[in-house]
Amino acid sequence: MKITVITPPYWIKDELLLYGILLDRGIDFIRIRKPTHTASEMNSFLKSIPKSWYPKVIVHQPKLDISSYPSMGVHRTDTHPVIKESCGIRSTTMHHLEELPHTSEYDQVLVSPIFDSISKEGYKSKWKRDMLSFTNEKKETDWIALGGISPTRLDQVSEMGFNHAAIMGYLWQDAIHNGNIHYDLLNPRLDTLNQSKNEI
Repeated sequence: MKITVITPPYWIKDELLLYGILLDRGIDFIRIRKPTHTASEMNSFLKSIPKSWYPKVIVHQPKLDISSYPSMGVHRTDTHPVIKESCGIRSTTMHHLEELPHTSEYDQVLVSPIFDSISKEGYKSKWKRDMLSFTNEKKETDWIALGGISPTRLDQVSEMGFNHAAIMGYLWQDAIHNGNIHYDLLNPRLDTLNQSKNEI
């Protein structure tokens, strides 16, 4: 089972150090999602990322030209659907089965929310198992389960046909205070996550 981590939506202290820890601890991809930050702020930060990490990084920033960072991935939404620049992984999100025909041009597709969200109160899952047959039928796409994912649910995620899950609320909930990571909370969660993913 591959694991993607989606970053907190705000900057945290020593964020680049955190990415290195996540990758060293077996996380497969990091999605940088900072919705309130400008393209200029994102550019300044991306310049600090080692080039060897580029293939493992996907940027959620609709107005950012990613061509300056070859092999770094880019995520687009239905409001910014066109990926013109040269990049690594091309990614989008699917919230409804009706969106399936529009996913063919992408390498990775986040299917959300698979379970009720941990970090977004009231964000409920609308997906039923019988709606997810495309995960087995369209193997050329890397389908990623997102929403309410925790180590205890990776077995269910696999049974639904996914071999890739995205983690957000499980890792960050109560582990960040005033922009600082509490590694005494984060590290045991990473240990549990790695153990669970390796058992799938």
